[in-house]
Parts: sequence; C-alpha cells; structure tokens
Amino acid sequence: MTDIDELLARILSGEAAEGDSAQLEAWLAASDDNRRYFEDLQRIWANAQPAAAAQFDPEKALQKVKFRLNNSGGSAPASRFFLWPAAAAAVLLLSLAWWLFRSPAPLPAVEIAAGNAVRSDTLADRSVIVLNKTSTLRLAEGYNRRERRMRLSGEARFAVQPDKEKPFIVEVEALEVRVVGTEFTVDALSTPGATTVTVASGIVELRAGGQTLRLLAGEQAHYLQTNGTLEKIARPDPNAAAWFDLIFHFDATPLAAVIPSLEKAYGIDIVLENKELANCKLTADYVREKPERILELIALSFSLDLRQEGNRYLLDGPACME
Repeated sequence: MTDIDELLARILSGEAAEGDSAQLEAWLAASDDNRRYFEDLQRIWANAQPAAAAQFDPEKALQKVKFRLNNSGGSAPASRFFLWPAAAAAVLLLSLAWWLFRSPAPLPAVEIAAGNAVRSDTLADRSVIVLNKTSTLRLAEGYNRRERRMRLSGEARFAVQPDKEKPFIVEVEALEVRVVGTEFTVDALSTPGATTVTVASGIVELRAGGQTLRLLAGEQAHYLQTNGTLEKIARPDPNAAAWFDLIFHFDATPLAAVIPSLEKAYGIDIVLENKELANCKLTADYVREKPERILELIALSFSLDLRQEGNRYLLDGPACME
C-alpha cells in the first residue's frame, strides 16, 4: 500500500494522525484529478458506511482488493497516486473492499419462551411468531445474516417475511421446515413423538433423513420420530391452528376429537361423564367464541346437561342416536 493509500484510508475512517490534514491538502492541490477522486471516495464512503464500520479495516481492505486485482489479470494503477480516469474505479474499489472483507461481530443465540401463556413476538426480519403455551424457540447465532434458522420445542405459528436470499428454517428434532415467505404452523406438542406441519399460505418444504416433501396452502404432513416417516396427511385437520386463531370448523366430528381441540385452545378441562357421548358427531363453526358459550351450544345440540366446577366443565346425558 502506498503512502497516499494509507493517508486516504486514515482520513476516511476518522483515524487521521497529526499532520495528515496538511498532507491531504497538499495532495489535493497538486491536481484537479486528485481532488475529484477524493470527493468521489468521500461520497461513496458516506453512502456505503454501515453501522458496524468500526470493525472494518480500510487499509487492509484496500490492500487486499488491489492484490486480487493484480493477481486476476487486472491492472493496478500505474501512478503512485493511482489516479483513475473515472469514479467507477473508486466505486469498484470500495464496494469490493466492504463486501469481501467486512467481519461483523457474531450475533448471539436468542431464546424466546412462552411459559404458561401464548406469546407473540416479531423477529428482526419482521417475521411474526406465536408460541403456544410451554413452547420455546431458539434463534441460531447470526440469525438473519445469511439464513434465518431456529429450533422449536413445542408448537408455534409463523408468518414469514419473504426473503429469497435468506431462507427461513425451523428445526424440530430431526425434521427441518424450510420456507421463503409463508404462513404455517408447526406442532410438536400435541402428539408425543410426532411433529405436524400445516400450511396456511405459500409453500413449505420438509426435510428429514434424506426425505423431502413439499406442502402447499391447505396441506398438512406429519413426521414420526420413532421410525423417521415423513408423509402428507390425506385429510388435514381444519382446527390445527385453532389454539392460535380460535376458529373451529367441525364437520360430523366426534366429540372425542372436538373436546381435545377445545381443551388445547382454551386451557380448560372437559369431561364426558357418559363415555358413550364421545361418539356423538358435531357439525358446527365457532369463531372466537368464549368456551362457556361453545359448550352451551354443544349441550343444546345433544340435549346434554352442562356443569362447571372451576376450570372444569362436565357434560352428561344419554348417548346419541345414530
């Protein structure tokens, strides 16, 4: 690196030594080309300088870029002051210096835990996640640098901001859920040893043990950890995200399946005192109703008695007629 290279690097990076300003003024006064070149550098530096500029070594960057140019068949400036005929050369130099030699500090891993309540959070890339109770999400170090990787324990809903350059990746045990921009739910909470992925919009790609499965909006798949099976579900559960949006759709659904959905969404206990009621089939839609209201409507539908004991609801009555 020439003396003038070092001088300009110190001036631009704000690390000028005593006497540098006088030396710069003398160099600028030597020719109009020198002054135009320096003004171009100042503009580029001001526009391209990131918040982490303190970690960027301008002298080392300039030196390495010129070394690469020389060794790739390019020609280094002949003059000691490398007076290039156009500002394009300065653009190339500083752009390459920044993108090839920046060394940002690593971002630490971040853990988001829901605890005993559903938790919503917005990530650095503006993607929105909603964690179900007792669920945990751990963002990898350097999240949103080259990719957006995280590990989930439990259940979560994701609304992902599109970014083709930085795939959004959710790991659950040996399963990897990869997307660009979409909305989907990952459930590793409801069924022990199984993970269910439900896509609300966009496209999701599942990977596990050499298998790859692509899901479109409205589709659902599950991964069984016991045998490593990854397969699409023929009849997706329409209430997979009901814990999140409190929207229920039941179409001749046995109460044996209705009750777990309601218990999970509202954090309540529902008991069928007559076990044969589990076979009663319910057809109904509920949109953000209170749990008491839903159970009242179910009791009316099947002529049942409903009692409440704290956070526990009891339904009783004769078995349903086929």
